[in-house]
Amino acid sequence: MRTVSAILAAVVLLACGCATQQKTEPVKLEVLPDFSVAYSGGLNRNLNTELPEYTQPEAKSDTAYMLEVRIIRCDSAQAEDVFGARARSIGAWTMDEAELAGRRIAGLNLISAPRLSVMEGQSGTITILNQVAYISGFDLSGKESTRIADPVIDVMQEGIVLGLRAQSSDENRMDLSLDLALVDLVKPIQTQEISLGGAPVTIQTPVVFTQRMKGQGKVAESKVLVLTGMADREDGVYVVLITGNRMDLSEKPATPEATPDDPEEK
Repeated sequence: MRTVSAILAAVVLLACGCATQQKTEPVKLEVLPDFSVAYSGGLNRNLNTELPEYTQPEAKSDTAYMLEVRIIRCDSAQAEDVFGARARSIGAWTMDEAELAGRRIAGLNLISAPRLSVMEGQSGTITILNQVAYISGFDLSGKESTRIADPVIDVMQEGIVLGLRAQSSDENRMDLSLDLALVDLVKPIQTQEISLGGAPVTIQTPVVFTQRMKGQGKVAESKVLVLTGMADREDGVYVVLITGNRMDLSEKPATPEATPDDPEEK
């Protein structure tokens, strides 16, 4: 009996030891002292009138930026486990680019990973929207005795719009401006019964939750910009990861020199 008890105790200790070894520290998020963030959010705000605008570069430039965005959605506990307590707060941070290849980041729910190329000083927009049709009302047609109620169909947009503008700051940093809008449509769409010509009809009254985050500041090109704190409809958060690589367009590929064997030399 003592032998069995000893074996069970050893198994319990081994299991506890494995659990301890599996627990890893969150990704280290570093504070960005030169980056400011402003946030707003509310119900029934119209995304269509608040889209980031496209602008041309102020002057001709030989520099361009390749911006890669990863938009992650996960529950609060998972976000805190991977990114720490800062995942719940509104803010902008940086982390090492090597963390992107880690299993913990790769295992999160990646909902989109678009890329955007912009000239220096030029703003570009990433748009990921889903259009949802709904019945907003009815139009009566025909004579009074034979009137027909024709439904009026409107369209509501939900999704993500991200405006980005990059400018070289110094040798290793870029000055990045961003304008991020997230809109979630509450489903199922709410309905309301009204009277039309004495007859009851049902219309749909969609409710959306729109969040807006604007930021501007300097980011090291060797780092990943991490935006945190934007919530989803349930107990979850969005985490947005942005990387930027500078490209020099002034360098032209070298033209190979002709050799005696080339046809032009014969």
